[in-house]
Amino acid sequence: MHPMEMTARQVEWVGQSFAHNLGFIPEDKFDWKPEPTANSAQEIVNHLVSILQGAVGVLNGGEFERKPVNVSNRDEAQQLILSVTKAQANGLRALAPSDLERTITLPFGAFPLAQAAMMATIDLTHHHGQIVYLQTLLGDTEMHSVAR
Repeated sequence: MHPMEMTARQVEWVGQSFAHNLGFIPEDKFDWKPEPTANSAQEIVNHLVSILQGAVGVLNGGEFERKPVNVSNRDEAQQLILSVTKAQANGLRALAPSDLERTITLPFGAFPLAQAAMMATIDLTHHHGQIVYLQTLLGDTEMHSVAR
């Protein structure tokens, strides 16, 4: 088994669950914030997708480049999350085992590629939790799981 296969599977599952859970935030609440300084689901998606696109660039041998993302609606956000997490999983699977120890430079330091890949996966999982919490704040206390 490829050394990053389990991480790739986790990225795919969390991406599917993230997109699925976005579907339970009403479209008219996609840009809703519980506090003025908090992030809306739309802002969370914009942030996450820009980070994951930068991570995919690194996995494909490039530099980390974070470009602004501005999704306009929930459906677009769901498709973009599924697309970028699939690209991230494919990038993980395409790495040669020797690539995993290669040092890459991110805006906040230098890390072995394997560690940086896990940071992106943890960030994805973290923001998934934020989406689920927004659902709760909007009154949806049901757990919405996706089958694996």
